[in-house]
Amino acid sequence: MAQAASGGYEIPARLRTLHNLVIQYASQGRYEVAVPLCKQALEDLEKTSGHDHPDVATMLNILALVYRDQGKYKEAANLLNDALGIREKTLGNDHPAVAATLNNLAVLYGKRGKYKEAEPLCKRALEIREKVLGKDHPDVAKQLNNLALLCQNQGKYEEVEQYYQRALEIYESKLGPDDPNVAKTKNNLASAYLKQGKYKLAEALYKEVLTRAHEKEFGKVDGDNKPIWMQAEEREENKGKLKDGTPMPEYGGWHKTAKIDSPTVSTTLKNLGALYRRQGKYEAAETLEECAMRSKKNALDVVKQQTNLTDIGSEYTNNNRRRSASRDRVLKGSMENISHNNSTEYDDGKLKRSGSFSKLRASIRRSSAKLVQKLKGKGDENSGSMKRASSMSVLPTNSKEEKLSESRRSYGDLRQGRTASSDQLINRPF
Repeated sequence: MAQAASGGYEIPARLRTLHNLVIQYASQGRYEVAVPLCKQALEDLEKTSGHDHPDVATMLNILALVYRDQGKYKEAANLLNDALGIREKTLGNDHPAVAATLNNLAVLYGKRGKYKEAEPLCKRALEIREKVLGKDHPDVAKQLNNLALLCQNQGKYEEVEQYYQRALEIYESKLGPDDPNVAKTKNNLASAYLKQGKYKLAEALYKEVLTRAHEKEFGKVDGDNKPIWMQAEEREENKGKLKDGTPMPEYGGWHKTAKIDSPTVSTTLKNLGALYRRQGKYEAAETLEECAMRSKKNALDVVKQQTNLTDIGSEYTNNNRRRSASRDRVLKGSMENISHNNSTEYDDGKLKRSGSFSKLRASIRRSSAKLVQKLKGKGDENSGSMKRASSMSVLPTNSKEEKLSESRRSYGDLRQGRTASSDQLINRPF
């Protein structure tokens, strides 16, 4: 306990293993397995270590996040508050684990629309991370993004701009201009500008994102190498100059820039297109919207090709890929994050059950039995050393939870100040 209080506490490998197993079940909607597994592990930990132990707090966090995914917000809040009390008592008020639990509580309150209650929790988590990691650490930037989003939902736009701008400076200086977080934060800041009617500032940020994406893919911009927004505006200018029946010139293969691994570019295309519509630039808007649609089709084709490749593999390879895909889907979901990666929220997890139910139950029993043995100190400790889970939760800026980084917004949405921004609340599990 003394080591934990001094800041040397490390989450045991067996709990990381359990976390990965639990979120795998949760991704498939198998809460009837995930919840009892968490409860059994929690009971065993309390018997062996006592209630006021950091490991118990970690387990409370895991169970709370499962409840949150089920929409059981009250139960999740009770568990997170219990975990917070344990961590403050055993690790100290300024421990990174305390910041993680504070952030999880802030995300939970944000999902319930309790932004005023969430804001001070998020601010305290920010203070801890600044103190422990330094004010220019990327994790601090992520916390700033969370805080900005909470303030944005309260209409505190002056603070929102400050938080996003500071996060942007950290990302650009520490991770470089091509890091995905830079484009995401610019989209978030542009969204805040739009809600205030600062359309020129928002437009400039969207163009920066698209220009950078173009340069990364096609090289420096010049007279013959123009980003899509320049080509869109040229088409807008020339639409009245062409003779009847003369088709508009093609804009090349720029849409390939918005690849499957660059959803923010696709989002930016949609947002700038909606902004063009508001300005009456319909030809320019249609150009960007068509580009975004082509990008989406290309992404779907890639997914289809990957699926076909998987289908022709051996049964052993198929099973491994299905398990890996299932785990990756959840690791991109709303479970808590202990790494520094960003990702989008997973879908509702309604996956088909595989194999016979009897075989599934037998497999689950074996897995559960092994984990319980590990939690009791038995078994091979090294066998549980898996990679840390990477995930993220999205906090809706509207009344209903949405995937803001991917959702397509209409011209009417833009008039009301809503955009398909990549606003995100980052979770840190444990």
